[in-house]
Amino acid sequence: MPQEIEYDQPTVATFSPLRSKDAEDPYRDLINNIGSILSERKLIKSEVVLPKKEKLRVNYADYAFAYPIRLHPSCWVDDGDHLAGVHPKSSLPFFINSSGSIICRLCTGKKSIEEILNELKNIWISVDNDVLLRDGLSFLMLLEEMNLIEFVGRKIEGTAH
Repeated sequence: MPQEIEYDQPTVATFSPLRSKDAEDPYRDLINNIGSILSERKLIKSEVVLPKKEKLRVNYADYAFAYPIRLHPSCWVDDGDHLAGVHPKSSLPFFINSSGSIICRLCTGKKSIEEILNELKNIWISVDNDVLLRDGLSFLMLLEEMNLIEFVGRKIEGTAH
């Protein structure tokens, strides 16, 4: 019996301030701190406080039959274990861990989110389906925000990305 590949939550690292939708917002914290200092020094009449973002709620049915495809194919580098690259617009490097790389390799525009999740279940048998769904979809949505993938509404025929 083949040994199961170790699962770690899919992540992307970059030198930009991009963060996942559930992470704390460093800009909100910075603005709130500056607002507090300006208020203390009587440079503004009232303290500026930005509210904390609500957690994102995603309806799986909205994505189940979307076909994610990696954008900017010439910018990606695959060393066999991990994917990395340099974003074509920002010129910032990005690095994707092994679990995220497995997911990204499946984003060819030929498989729906549902099909990708079924493949992930075969790779990480011992990982709960809800965890794979939550982590995988959150990861892909982060990559979409970074303009590294796009969700298309139909299968892309004959595409090799």
